[in-house]
Amino acid sequence: MEPRPPGFFQMVRTFLRASTRESAAILRGDPEMPAEEIARRYAICRSNICGQYMPLDDRCAACGCNVPKKIAWRTAACPDGYWPALPPPPPAC
Repeated sequence: MEPRPPGFFQMVRTFLRASTRESAAILRGDPEMPAEEIARRYAICRSNICGQYMPLDDRCAACGCNVPKKIAWRTAACPDGYWPALPPPPPAC
């Protein structure tokens, strides 16, 4: 049986929090997510080691996020801890 994502309102709340963090990183001028890190994250999700990947929707059942979008956000982290958010760059002097 395929895992089920959280309810609609929980997914909206999760998305809004994540998009707010990512927007702040963009406004700060943080570097973009390296392509290698995006590929690494996607490989982890698609391997389904956590049992939460929903291949038909390309979605994570733990948080309800669209996997291709979430893995590209530098401020996003796997809800099950399989990949962290990138640390913010050190402040400029």
